[in-house]
Amino acid sequence: MLGRLARWLRLLGYDTLYFTDIEDSLLLRIARDEHRVLLTRDTGIVKVRGLGEHLLLSENDSFAQLENVLHSFNLMRKGVLPP
Repeated sequence: MLGRLARWLRLLGYDTLYFTDIEDSLLLRIARDEHRVLLTRDTGIVKVRGLGEHLLLSENDSFAQLENVLHSFNLMRKGVLPP
């Protein structure tokens, strides 16, 4: 689960959606239609053909997940955090 990561991203000002029980097809449609980046720990969903921008997270710790997201999308440089 990525609930704590979602909470941290919201606290940093990022527009974040988090679902606990949602069909993969609906999740992928929302991500595609709203041009969102999909953050997941689900190795199966990343095999879907045509999956848009995504990041497969392997860390269990929410702070390590946050660091991975910020680093992977180059959000740690000055001025990238939302106002």
